[in-house]
Amino acid sequence: MNTEEQLKRIEAKLRGFSYTPVPAKVVSSSPTVLEPIAIVGLSGYFPGCMSKEEFWKALDQDRSLLGEIPRDRFDWESIYDASNSDPNKSCTRWGGFIPHIRGFDPGFFSISERDASRIDPRQRLLLMSVYHALEDGGYAPQLLRKSRTGVFVAVEDDEYQELLRARFGNLGEGIEDAAPMIANRISHFFDFRGPSEFINTLCSGGAVALHRAVQSLRTGEITTAVVSAANLILLPDAFIKMSRLNQLSSDGSVHSFGKDAQGHVRSEAVASVLLKPLARAEADGNLIYAVIKNTAVNHNGRGATSLASPDPSVHADLIRTCYEQVGLDPRHLGYIEAQGMGNPLSDIAEWRAFNSALRGMAESRGVVLKPQGCRVGTVKPLAGHMEAASSLGALFKVIHSLRTRTILGIHRFSGIHPELNVEGQPCALAVQTVSWPDDGLPRVAGLHAHGMGGNNAHILLEEYPNRPTGSKPRNGPCVAVLSAPTEAKLERLVRNLFEWLEKHPAEALEDIAFTLQVGRDAMDSRMAVLAQDQAELALGLSAYLNGEKSRHVFSAEMIGSNLESETPNLDNLEAAARLWVAGGTVPWKEFYGGRSPRRVSLPAYPFETKAYWLDDEVVSSRSIDSAKSIREQIQEGLTLRVAEELKLSASSIYCRKHFMEFGLDSLAS
Repeated sequence: MNTEEQLKRIEAKLRGFSYTPVPAKVVSSSPTVLEPIAIVGLSGYFPGCMSKEEFWKALDQDRSLLGEIPRDRFDWESIYDASNSDPNKSCTRWGGFIPHIRGFDPGFFSISERDASRIDPRQRLLLMSVYHALEDGGYAPQLLRKSRTGVFVAVEDDEYQELLRARFGNLGEGIEDAAPMIANRISHFFDFRGPSEFINTLCSGGAVALHRAVQSLRTGEITTAVVSAANLILLPDAFIKMSRLNQLSSDGSVHSFGKDAQGHVRSEAVASVLLKPLARAEADGNLIYAVIKNTAVNHNGRGATSLASPDPSVHADLIRTCYEQVGLDPRHLGYIEAQGMGNPLSDIAEWRAFNSALRGMAESRGVVLKPQGCRVGTVKPLAGHMEAASSLGALFKVIHSLRTRTILGIHRFSGIHPELNVEGQPCALAVQTVSWPDDGLPRVAGLHAHGMGGNNAHILLEEYPNRPTGSKPRNGPCVAVLSAPTEAKLERLVRNLFEWLEKHPAEALEDIAFTLQVGRDAMDSRMAVLAQDQAELALGLSAYLNGEKSRHVFSAEMIGSNLESETPNLDNLEAAARLWVAGGTVPWKEFYGGRSPRRVSLPAYPFETKAYWLDDEVVSSRSIDSAKSIREQIQEGLTLRVAEELKLSASSIYCRKHFMEFGLDSLAS
């Protein structure tokens, strides 16, 4: 008798009725035509990683991202009891932590320094993450303003507000701190006009947010979707509560599906994903990371042992619904990314659900499954349980597997749990990293999630080969443009692109130039390079960095005149480059004669981050110069008052700017 059936029998006995195992419900549905959704932009911060590239590198290296709770979160020693005998202490001192959660660039997002330290750090990190996801997708954020872009954000409890209340009392509370504002602030800053939703289904939140976005795109309610999730660990309370429930691993290791399974390790993540219908993504020349074939959600109802336990039959129903709606042949499913909590009860339930769903589909189709043909793995042993963001962390892993055509082994797997029935099953645990077999069709993977309250979600993903669109990249000259608010930041951008070119020599210059032209907001400090190929672009960037003159490198200092009123000649790229660096507007798309080159993933905007936290001091004011005229004294007094209120230096306050550009709005106290 397995662990789950034991618990059901115990509960049945306590309630005074007999327990009879309920067979899995057979889901019968005809395949329908459901619009596939493309994943075109990614950005995120993960345990030990400040970018998706760092995260993917850790996956490739099979390097653990778990460690001791940092001192800047809380003093774990005061609440630690390795024996787990004290109900008011935590049995663990381990977790997975984002390296820099205090850093933010408030001025870029029109937020005052005063408010920056009061805003939930998840909101700060999400703003930067969403901006980078748009850029990663090759979209200038300005171009999506007023568009029907939907925002769906998965988060759980706001621990930062608890810290603020403890520090400032009711002064730390405000309407801007209400939970839904975590999505609304994103929609407000980017001026998106689609739905803006805050989603909390606990551990399945990220997958449920993906489902909501996919449904909204398919109905035409929105044209583009931003799906985000965030989880930060700031207080010890959850550690203590979960220790009481024996949910946490005491040694800092997660043994998903393993014989040593004893619980999970909590971890952090903030991630964002940009979605759009596949047909539109292909027409727009997007880089497509993967395709979402279908999504499905359901709830355990009263089928589980308790509110917090899973029901394998309900999970199997969900998986079959997700797959059968799009007519998936179960023989083609190569991988499932499980939640894999490292808790025997939930691990066994997931394992039974996966195998039951595939067997049921095979029977209804009249096909025979290859034993152990579908691998099952999980990111939890390497990166921990990211809670509300856990499904997006898993999504980034699956995307990496699809793109590298590799099934990653479960980190430090040490043996199968004895109650896990593995003989003759359709699934096999991914105990080691292997190449993903090619059966002549795009590779297909499932992603499973479930929340403690009974909310379940499943995502079906498909590989996208990013084949050439049929139009050969032009060999002639192209203009690569870069801009930033200041010369210092522009230099950083130029350097980042120069280093990127060294690592990506095969990317076509036309694709790079097009992405920079239409996929980045134009800012005050600008430069441009007119080049014939990637090597010439690199030479131009190097010349700019070294202060060398070149007839193919342009900046405002070089041309020395304002050309904003000129109309660009579509046959003269040099004139267009000169106009653009002088502050003019150039219709770059018209240079391509109706074609749409590919958008590529290029270095993102380098935010100038500074640490903001709840105990930051307010900038003090200084005296007004009485020697000045009354008008000047009034202006200076108002400037100093605004600077003090917003925690800015007086020299940064410009009278011709709108208050909102400094972060002063109607919600400010």
